[in-house]
Amino acid sequence: MSVPAGRRGGAAFERACGHLIAQVDKHDPTGPVQALVKAAAPGRLPPACDLSFCRGYQTEDIQDDNVQRYSLGGNVAWEYRITEAHPDLGDTAKVTLYDATAKSPLLNGEKVFSVSNFSHANNTVVRIDYTIPSTPLAQAELKDRCKSKGACVAVFDWNIDNPLKHADYVSCVDFIID
Repeated sequence: MSVPAGRRGGAAFERACGHLIAQVDKHDPTGPVQALVKAAAPGRLPPACDLSFCRGYQTEDIQDDNVQRYSLGGNVAWEYRITEAHPDLGDTAKVTLYDATAKSPLLNGEKVFSVSNFSHANNTVVRIDYTIPSTPLAQAELKDRCKSKGACVAVFDWNIDNPLKHADYVSCVDFIID
């Protein structure tokens, strides 16, 4: 994620996932989650290192300046830089809002952004626009849960799954609902 700045690994990430995974991530924070999994010793991924959720990044590493303030019904604009082209691979990109503590989707898992064939050329910046829902369900779930840093996160997941390549690119943006 280029704009806004998303979660990044820090000291808590390294403690949870280990030095080698942290070094692989530091070298290529835009790489697929599968690269981090490969860095772990076979069958030895530490229990605290949940690479399937926000690349394993820990809430203790969240920087206050990177927490976004959104409002119900408000428009959100992100920019995502594609650093490696994946043309015509049958990919899907989506954004889902999560309760970061429970690591469970909010709003019954409804995606606030979803598009097929997301891939573009190298160094292309793609704009991702969506609206924070303002339905009664959103009012109940988001207003109550998303009041403090680390409580809620918007998860961008770009998934490529075909015979030529399987890769998951994940970015997380922490947010508060005003």
